[in-house]
This record gives sequence, structure tokens and C-alpha cells, in this order.
Amino acid sequence: MTLNEILAVTAATVAVCSCGTHSGKEAVHSDPIPVKVLEIPATENGGSVTYIGNVEPEKSKILTAKYSGTLTSLNVKQGSYVRKGQVIAQIESQSVKSTSDMALATLNQAEDGYERARKVHESGSITEAKWVEVETQLAQARAAAEMADKALEDCKIKAPYSGYIADVAVS
Repeated sequence: MTLNEILAVTAATVAVCSCGTHSGKEAVHSDPIPVKVLEIPATENGGSVTYIGNVEPEKSKILTAKYSGTLTSLNVKQGSYVRKGQVIAQIESQSVKSTSDMALATLNQAEDGYERARKVHESGSITEAKWVEVETQLAQARAAAEMADKALEDCKIKAPYSGYIADVAVS
């Protein structure tokens, strides 16, 4: 992929327009309402009437990737129906992947250091200050790993709500 394609992900706009809901709930029926039926006479133009207007969605959203990278999959096209949370596109970001790998390695090292220090701490051969330092390093490594996992998840562009794709623009 070219640099333009990689950078396009940050500029990609995917508008998801909600034209209604698919809640799956059945309508609640009440007592019948009496209506009056009128006969409509034929017109000279064959019975058709033309109106001019615009159809606008209830809501719309332009979606872009949080990170730059290579677009590895685009799972929709204009007019596709999507459900809330459905993956619309996937980005592969080398910087996010590298950060994730580094955070995982740091976490593994911190967990190993914690286990070693725990055994020494139980025997009373480590100062309390050193033990707190080891616990802090483990907590920091866990937080960094969580952030890296979130960044990897953010490389998936997901539908914020159910609706129809109005436009797909990738450059």
C-alpha cells in the first residue's frame, strides 16, 4: 500500500445513517379505531402526484480511524445495513503493534520480577520499600498492557449504532 492509502484511513469517512430501527419487538395492538373511507376520483395526470423534497436521516456519523496504518479490510459498501458494534473496517498500524508487543514484554518481565520478589519478601529478606517498588512496576506494566490492548481494539472501526452506510470514502 502507498503512503496515500495508509494516510487515507485517518481521512476515511464512513457515514452511517439510521433510517429507522430494527428492534425486533412486535407492535402493541389496541382496540380498532373506526375510520371513514372516501372515494378519490381519477385525475387527468393518471393519479400520480409529484412532490419535491429531501430525505434526511435521523442521525449520521462520520467515522475515521484513530490511528494511521494500512487498511486491511473494508467490510461494507454504500447502502449496506450494519448493526451496532459491527466491524466496518480494520486498520493495521505498525506503531500500535510495536507498542503492544513492547507492553506485553514489559508485563511478562514485571510479573516474573514480582514472583521472584514475592518469595524473597515472604522470607523477610527484602525491604518494604523495595517490595512496594516491585508492586508498582507490576501495576504500571498491567496498565500499559491494557492501554496497548485498547489501541489494538481501536484499529477496528465499528458501527456506533445500527443503520445504513450512506457513503464510503477511502483515498
